[in-house]
Amino acid sequence: MQGYIIAGLCAALLSVGALQRCTSTELAETRADLAVAVEVNEANRQAVERLERGMENTDRVLAGWNEDRTTLAGVRNAARAAVREAMRDETFRAWYLAPAHNDAWRLLNEAVDAGGNGVSGPSGGPAGGLSGNAGSGKRQ
Repeated sequence: MQGYIIAGLCAALLSVGALQRCTSTELAETRADLAVAVEVNEANRQAVERLERGMENTDRVLAGWNEDRTTLAGVRNAARAAVREAMRDETFRAWYLAPAHNDAWRLLNEAVDAGGNGVSGPSGGPAGGLSGNAGSGKRQ
């Protein structure tokens, strides 16, 4: 009987050893898979960090471009206003410095009163009420 017990214990010991070996192999495979998963997770973490840095840099660049665009729009509007004012000033200066064309004075001198009373030309005083122009027909 003792032989049967020893044989049963030996069989149990061999089956436990076989199970331990199978479990050890599965554990090694699981460790290898875990190591690969850890490396992939680390690579993904680094990729996410690079993407976040890239997004931050892009946001800063776009904010700078927006600020530059706003500044340039302000400069452009100020320049347009300055050009408009300069054009008004230059137009006024050209108008008041340049003598009227002789044909313009001739038309003014030949104009008939709009009321239809037949009055033609200036009435003895300076033409158009301008000082220094004694009705000569030409602007001085």
